[in-house]
Amino acid sequence: MKPYLSFALLVILSNIIFGQELAFKKALPINATFDSNIANLNIVSTNNISGTSKVEIFKVEDNEVDGPEWSYPTFIKIDNYFFSTKFGLGHSLKIQDIAGNDNNQEVIIGTGCYSDGGCGEKLLIIQTFSNQPFSITDFGEAKIITSADEFYDDLGISETRYPKSVAQTDLQNAKKAGEFIVVSNGYNEKMGQCYFSLRSYKLSTNGFTKGVLSKKITSVCAG
Repeated sequence: MKPYLSFALLVILSNIIFGQELAFKKALPINATFDSNIANLNIVSTNNISGTSKVEIFKVEDNEVDGPEWSYPTFIKIDNYFFSTKFGLGHSLKIQDIAGNDNNQEVIIGTGCYSDGGCGEKLLIIQTFSNQPFSITDFGEAKIITSADEFYDDLGISETRYPKSVAQTDLQNAKKAGEFIVVSNGYNEKMGQCYFSLRSYKLSTNGFTKGVLSKKITSVCAG
């Protein structure tokens, strides 16, 4: 085998071993279409990013009467770029440096509930770039965990199955490595067993890639 072919295979194998970048989407430049689309919408959330940029969310006001299903056209604007999506009822917006230990803040969005029959809220995380379109990564129905108590108070994870000392160590190790922990629910059909999936993520070129932590903690199935 020729040397350059060996090197090419090495690059491919490296991507497989060390993880590839999660799927992401890029924002678009502000244009006349954007202005037209937000004409009848309200700015429902706004916040500053690192004191240099501003994130604005345009959407109609929430209305629980619209239930039991909610899906509102939504536009996220940061500086001269925007991204169109749909939010549910009761979204959230946080600005925090969760990855890289680089003092660059990420935008953390909870889309709100899409249904009163199971919520369906998604976690979106935005990475911004100087004078470039921001990227947005959809983590699905998941939650970022920043303190050990959240595992038990917010998610109901059993402390006997996931001791607090272990949870604190996992969070500390992730933070030192510039990673953050995301928790989602899972179901093993073969075993008929529900579980919490814990995984850490780190910064990559355009968004995020898988980190070191990967755990499954069995749980009691709802209903």
